[in-house]
Amino acid sequence: MSLYIVLLEIIEHNGSQYMSSFVGNSSDLEGQARYYQAALSPDSHDGVVLRAYQDVARAADKLAEQICDEHIISDTVCVYRFEIDDEEMVNQGDNLEYRVYLNETKLL
Repeated sequence: MSLYIVLLEIIEHNGSQYMSSFVGNSSDLEGQARYYQAALSPDSHDGVVLRAYQDVARAADKLAEQICDEHIISDTVCVYRFEIDDEEMVNQGDNLEYRVYLNETKLL
């Protein structure tokens, strides 16, 4: 039996608490769905924030669109549904980080 301990980074944005998920060109919907299913707690989080470096921001956008499409996300293990709430570029040291905030809208 394997035991995994996952430390979740929570980011506050406009008064809401978002579970952080770094994404890039190789991130896929299935992997994100499994992560949300295992780690997201509606009692503790209002949703998920997808985070990506500036040069792969388009990958984060594309993934956010898939996650928020009910027909697409329903083909995964994820029982949560989301909508895009906001997006922004944030300075992180020497890099710009793109963030897409996804509000959890319902639990099936």
